[in-house]
Parts: sequence; structure tokens; C-alpha cells
Amino acid sequence: MSVSYCEYCGSFLVTKPFRGKSTLYCSSCSKFCFLGPKLAVVVVVSIGNLLLLEKRAIEPGLGHWSFPSGYVDQGELPETAAIREVYEETGVTVVIDGLLGLYGKPDSPVLLIAYYGHSINGTPEAKDEVEEIGLFTFEDLPELDSLPHDNEILKAYQTIIAKS
Repeated sequence: MSVSYCEYCGSFLVTKPFRGKSTLYCSSCSKFCFLGPKLAVVVVVSIGNLLLLEKRAIEPGLGHWSFPSGYVDQGELPETAAIREVYEETGVTVVIDGLLGLYGKPDSPVLLIAYYGHSINGTPEAKDEVEEIGLFTFEDLPELDSLPHDNEILKAYQTIIAKS
């Protein structure tokens, strides 16, 4: 993401060292511009003993299997975004059962909150940004290689399931 103008006064931004890092700075109003992370959510959804996966119809991961996911809108709670994204992409209404973890990568603007939940209503179908829907047992899961943290998220989920 490229930011060129100050959010406070609209002047052109320059870079200036701050805490050992080159940071956007407005020389007109003398304020630094700190870019916050973009928050995303992902949900491991169970329907009975099966996991709901989607084959992505958009990048990143076009044509690959992954969990329902998406961005949190400004002013939206992450749990609300998680429920919304699952419904928008699969037509399934879920209840969030818990948190799996928080994932990020150095120099990436995306911070990912991973949840797990279960379906309470709806028939799974491919909707927004989804090419295909699948229900899988742990034994027949397709390769999860479309998004950077899918396998870590799956392992976290399996650990929680094994404890219950």
C-alpha cells in the first residue's frame, strides 16, 4: 500500500528516520504517519465430523483449497467479521467456539486472527470469491498451500480437538 499524503493536513509525505526505521513524515504539520496492520480473519469450520474448505476463486491462492477468510472492516469486531466472511463465502452460519491464534509475517501488512467454530445453519455452497466448496475428514483433506498459515492453523485446530 502506498501512502503519499498526510491524513491530518493533506500535505505530501516524506520519509524520516524514527526508531531506526525510515518512516513517513509530514514536514508541514510535523507528524509521523504510522501505517497500521490490515486485520484479517480465518475460520476452521466443522460440520459434524467434517471440515468445510473452499477452493479460492481469487488471489491469493486462486484455485487452491483453504479455510473461509477475509478482511475485518473498520469498526467491525473480528468475531463478527469471521461469522460474516464464512456466511458470505459459503452460505453457512457459524458460531465461533474459540481462538486458534494470531499469525503474521515480518514486513507483511496483514495480521491474521484464526478462529474455530461450528455450523448452526445453512447448506454449504460456493458464493463470493469461492470456486468450489468441500467437506473433508482429517484423513482426506486436500493440500492446504494457498495461504501462508493454513497448515499452522490446521495443526492448532487438531491440537485443540485432541484435548477435547
